[in-house]
Amino acid sequence: MAKKLTLAIFILFNQLCYAQLRINSSAKATPLSSEDSSRITELFFAGLKEKMAGNFDKSDVFYKQILAIDPTNDATMFELANSFHAQNQDEEAERIILGAINLKPANEWYWVLLADIYEKTNNLPELLRVCDELIKITPKKDDYYFDKGNVLFEMNKMDEALAVYDLIEKKHGQSKDLI
Repeated sequence: MAKKLTLAIFILFNQLCYAQLRINSSAKATPLSSEDSSRITELFFAGLKEKMAGNFDKSDVFYKQILAIDPTNDATMFELANSFHAQNQDEEAERIILGAINLKPANEWYWVLLADIYEKTNNLPELLRVCDELIKITPKKDDYYFDKGNVLFEMNKMDEALAVYDLIEKKHGQSKDLI
């Protein structure tokens, strides 16, 4: 939980420090007013506080208020999707995190949440696609190769799973986990 909080705080301040932008319908970026930025910060931390206390319904209200001010706030989408996922509202969590991914497709953590959703709902074809995206985004992170191999194994695609495991073995040498 502490890692998620740290990540959320980092994402929020990253946005605030680099001039928050709102994309309007004409696709031109306009800066948020200082009042809106301050209100978003206030709401975001109130949402985090409620989420950490397990009050997801209350945190969701704060996150939705942020999205009413700035519908392109991907960090808030991530937090709201996490909240819905924790409440077993995975269809809504998926819809929201896909919106965040659409805004920031190279954000590893957004894809990790989507992978968690697909794993929980046993949507293996989509989980496999997400594993491929995670490998593309962070090719040096071996966990995602293992995840892909395991998904392929679960899908009874043994030849493809073995090919992934062979790739891991070539990169790192023989592992007792793969014997």
